Amino acid sequence: MSHTTILCATDLAASGDAAVRLATLIAKATQKKLVLLHAMEVEGRVDLGSLDPSVVPAAKAFEVRVAARMATQAAALDASAAVAVDAGVQVEVSVEEGRPWETILDAAARFDVGLVVVGDHVAGHGLSARIGERILGTTAERVVRHASSPVLVTCGRVPDHVEGASWLVAVDFSDESRVAVREAERMARVSGGRLHLVHVVPEAYDAESMPDEWREIRTSLIAEAQRKLDALAAELRLGVETTAEVGHGNASEALSKLAAERGASFLVVGTRGHGRLASLLLGSTAERVLDRSPVPVLLTRRDMEAGLALEPSRG
Repeated sequence: MSHTTILCATDLAASGDAAVRLATLIAKATQKKLVLLHAMEVEGRVDLGSLDPSVVPAAKAFEVRVAARMATQAAALDASAAVAVDAGVQVEVSVEEGRPWETILDAAARFDVGLVVVGDHVAGHGLSARIGERILGTTAERVVRHASSPVLVTCGRVPDHVEGASWLVAVDFSDESRVAVREAERMARVSGGRLHLVHVVPEAYDAESMPDEWREIRTSLIAEAQRKLDALAAELRLGVETTAEVGHGNASEALSKLAAERGASFLVVGTRGHGRLASLLLGSTAERVLDRSPVPVLLTRRDMEAGLALEPSRG
């Protein structure tokens, strides 16, 4: 299905600014409409009619402050939109009230969204916030768990352009990773980019204690993985320049290191699908990649609706 819109959620801080820059680049390359969204979480709203008359003035003053804050944030969002418009992108802006991740998902359902772009998480203040973040997940992670379209998280360095971009794709030969390869291919095709498929063979020992027998086994595993990677690329008939490589070690560390060493513009990882357990677990490799990646990370799920037409809109 050819979707018409890219949704970019921004917190109007540095993380959000990076997300807007990246979303603008992709919207321009794909000739898609860009929706810029800012979610403002407000605590303390009450029904004025239910209050004791003595506290109504204070409640009204609170409402005035909220309205002023929303107007300020709308102005900041308009400024971000102006930059995208100057780049030749059609833009719509929306400042909405609600919890960020829920507001993002609601907006994604309202618009014809094929890609959601969000900033990487910003650590909360205080011990309780950090503990809550670890247990419940960041806004980006929550969006990925429930979104119906791929999610691009602006980790690391945002590229200056997407034309000719290199998309490094994590492959573990699961259905999830096959979906990730397909989504990366769509991205690479429209941008004139290329794919680099990577499978990571885990290490059973650390380098110093590795016995000779394991070295031989690892060599065999790497050779077999390389054969499977090459076969997968041939089977999928990928329509862009594609290379394949086998790494070894901890998956998230190896993927992040290879992304830097190979000059990748983006890292693509498949995550778990829907379900009771999947709604709580993003996947250990994906979670750690979000913490370590030197480049933006595209996260997909097997049950996501494929395809922002990362093929340009016609007409």
